[in-house]
Amino acid sequence: MASETLMIVEEDATIRELLRYNFGREGYRIVECSSCDEAREQLSLSVPDLMLLEVLSPGSDGFTFCRAVRADERTSKLPVIVLTTRDGDADIVMGLEAGADDYMTKPFSTRDLSARVQALLRLRKEGTGDMQLPPQLAATLLP
Repeated sequence: MASETLMIVEEDATIRELLRYNFGREGYRIVECSSCDEAREQLSLSVPDLMLLEVLSPGSDGFTFCRAVRADERTSKLPVIVLTTRDGDADIVMGLEAGADDYMTKPFSTRDLSARVQALLRLRKEGTGDMQLPPQLAATLLP
C-alpha cells in the first residue's frame, strides 16, 4: 500500500472526489485544494510527494503557478502532473515548459493516471537524476 501524500489541485468538486476516492483506496494521503491560491497556502505548510494540477484554476493561471513551484527551492523537485481539459499541442508544450513532469487531458483513465503517479513516485525515490555508470564501464570511458 502507498503511504505518500498527493495534493489534488482541482476546482471541480466531482473530479476531486473521484481522485480522492481512487487514490485513497490505494493508500495515499490526500490534500485537496480547489484553487492554485489554496495550493500555494498548503505548500507553505508542507510539501506533498506529488501534485495533480488543473491549470484552469479560478483566480490564478496554473501554468504560472507550476513555474512558481519549480522556482521555489522547497518545491523545485515536486513531481507535477497536469490534469486538464486543455488538449491543444500548444497547451501541452506550455505545461511541460512550465515544469510539469507529465500532462494528461480530461477525460482520463484513472488506471492510466494511477500508473503515471506510481512511475513518477518511483523515479523520485530512486533518484534517477544522478545516474552513475558501473565501475567497470566508467573505467573504460573515463580518463
